[in-house]
Amino acid sequence: MRNDPVNIVIVDDSAVCRKFLSHVLGNSSGIIVSGTASNGPDALDLIQKIKPHLVLMDINMPGMDGFETTSRIMNLFPLPVIIISGEYTPQEVAKTFRALEVGAVDILPKPPGEGSPGFEKEISKLIMHIRLMSEVKVVKRNLLPGSPFLPLPTPFQSTVNPAVSHFRNSIPKIIGIGASAGGPIAIQQILLGLDMDFKIPIVIVQHIEAVFTDGFAQFLELTTQRKISVAYSGMILKPGMIVIPPGDTHLGFGSQGTILLNTSPPDRGLRPSVNHLFTSMANTYGADSLGILLTGMGADGVRGMSLMFERGAVTIAQDAESSMIHGMPGEAIKAGAAKFVFSLEQIQVYLNDINRLNN
Repeated sequence: MRNDPVNIVIVDDSAVCRKFLSHVLGNSSGIIVSGTASNGPDALDLIQKIKPHLVLMDINMPGMDGFETTSRIMNLFPLPVIIISGEYTPQEVAKTFRALEVGAVDILPKPPGEGSPGFEKEISKLIMHIRLMSEVKVVKRNLLPGSPFLPLPTPFQSTVNPAVSHFRNSIPKIIGIGASAGGPIAIQQILLGLDMDFKIPIVIVQHIEAVFTDGFAQFLELTTQRKISVAYSGMILKPGMIVIPPGDTHLGFGSQGTILLNTSPPDRGLRPSVNHLFTSMANTYGADSLGILLTGMGADGVRGMSLMFERGAVTIAQDAESSMIHGMPGEAIKAGAAKFVFSLEQIQVYLNDINRLNN
């Protein structure tokens, strides 16, 4: 985490919100609010002059909204953008996730007012994300159209992946994917590249605010054209299913093919926890499982992946080059928990190879 102060710009059409965020963040150690803007054009002018480290961006603004403004920032002068949204309906959240497609690095709910329950916790979380995300390296992107959803990217096509030979006598019964920062787009890209007849059930734990869960599922459905199910206890996995847990809930297995949810204490502050998922997969499926750890901060999933590895499961960590933040997969590699280190494209190919062996 950086030691120098983080210079930020706040963009929101609400004067009350700009004043509130400027006050609470400006009084935080290590953050300097260098300026605020009430709309997209003013934000672009201000950012060009100030050259901040990071932008906090509202999504719903008249005229040039947060999606278009973020797209223009990433085209003109790329820098980390965190979307802060107070819209929690699945439809609005799904639209908000579009900002990640054009280069935003994170999405967080707008914090509650001072004196509200959870105020201190949410402000601390926002400050931590600002400091961490300010160090993310972003790249220049082409301007993208402001259509309701962007055109589907072309799935990656490749030749045979030599590592698939491991599965010639053992096809996994379950695939678990864990991710944090940068995960929504990484997951989207993997799902986009899978064969349409992909049969092995996939269970996904993405670190995400509970209020965004249903919208995240809808975002994945709309942009990958695959059915995404929010799990319930007792749900029976069927071929081709893709499942995520409800908000603020751990996901595991009661038996092979049967999902078990619980609200036991967070694992090192996280619920849902990738460690919880991977540990349950190791205990329930053993060598008949496959675990994938994608981009994200921290080390969630490493202990669970280590247990999967010990039980004979195949374990994959995303490589540094394709990760937005190589924290979680990097820690798994250091711990010797990853059998393979793959790019997102290699993961797509690997999973498709397995699926074709299963046909």
